[in-house]
Amino acid sequence: MIKIMEINNLDHNKVWLMREAMGPYYVFFERTIEQQAMFYSQIHAYHIENHTLQPYVFDSNVQLISEGNYAGILYFASLHKDANGSSFVISKLILDGFIKEDIISIPLHIDINLDIYTLRSSLVSIDERYCLFFLPNKNFSFNANFYSEVLLIDSSQKTSYSLSMNSTTYSDVLLNLSECKIGNKGNTIVFKAGRINSFEKRAQWKKSNNDYTSEALLVLDKTDFVTSVMNKSDASPLMNTKFEGNETIGIIGKGSETLIYFKENFEEDITEVYSIQLASGKTVSKFQIDEHFSSIVAYSDRLYGAKENTKNGHYSYLSFADQKTHVLGSDVLVYLDENVTITARPHHIGSFNLKIKMTNMIENKLFTDKKYLYDFERNTLIIY
Repeated sequence: MIKIMEINNLDHNKVWLMREAMGPYYVFFERTIEQQAMFYSQIHAYHIENHTLQPYVFDSNVQLISEGNYAGILYFASLHKDANGSSFVISKLILDGFIKEDIISIPLHIDINLDIYTLRSSLVSIDERYCLFFLPNKNFSFNANFYSEVLLIDSSQKTSYSLSMNSTTYSDVLLNLSECKIGNKGNTIVFKAGRINSFEKRAQWKKSNNDYTSEALLVLDKTDFVTSVMNKSDASPLMNTKFEGNETIGIIGKGSETLIYFKENFEEDITEVYSIQLASGKTVSKFQIDEHFSSIVAYSDRLYGAKENTKNGHYSYLSFADQKTHVLGSDVLVYLDENVTITARPHHIGSFNLKIKMTNMIENKLFTDKKYLYDFERNTLIIY
């Protein structure tokens, strides 16, 4: 059954929750905008088991922070400018005790707007020792690589390794990364390439030409990947699948040992849902439905396809398991299973009123003027 966790003592007008937990912590961040530049000013670490909330204020403006991992480590990057030029200082923060450690300074040899450059850079956490730093392509255009270089940062040795893109068979995946997931207790890395939405890819296909955005899923053993980067060799992928112009894919959810994704074939109008065993890369087909959906969502072990009524903008949700359709009107679906329905309705800009309806409850439970995020791996709804 879904776990509902309400976290108080936060100003939800100022904070946002990271999409994935960092070890035993949920991490909230605050952003500040000054002179059209955005930076992170502080975070709040919420211990999931102890239910304690602790703030941490950065001692300088932070432009990039990493996504979740199994280690309870936050990597972040600060932009520094001096007479010698500009550089990113990469640091890490151990959330247990807020222990900060500066790792390395990466010089930036560019002549473009640094604010735009910063927004197109990316920092990905791998574990307590390693992270990946993605430098953008300053001459980016349609179907050109989004990133120009990828660096493996070693926080223990305080050094970096440039991935040898000319000799790497999966360089096109890393240089066009859209998502990265760490699973299998931190031992497997999943890279998704293709910075495009499904409706955009369908529009490209309808033009009936060869100009389309390539998509791919690459699954690697973490140790094998790190070793290959240091040795300037190729790792042996557990899975490396590319998808052509008549197909699109999307990650639905990541569990502790599996990752669920969908593939849509435009020509045949077929939607398929697959599960990847992260330890082996083995892919298993879960569902195949002869329909097109606006989106596909997963709650616990249940999958639903969303369809929009173009006349009123309302959504209905088809259960892939029992083919039952759930009509929710204008409300936003937050969670759904056979016993619980949770919906949201906009309250102010960025906040919602949530309604929880359970089969064994006479009255619905309401939360007013809140933000929320659903943690698929823990089957937990965080309300703040």
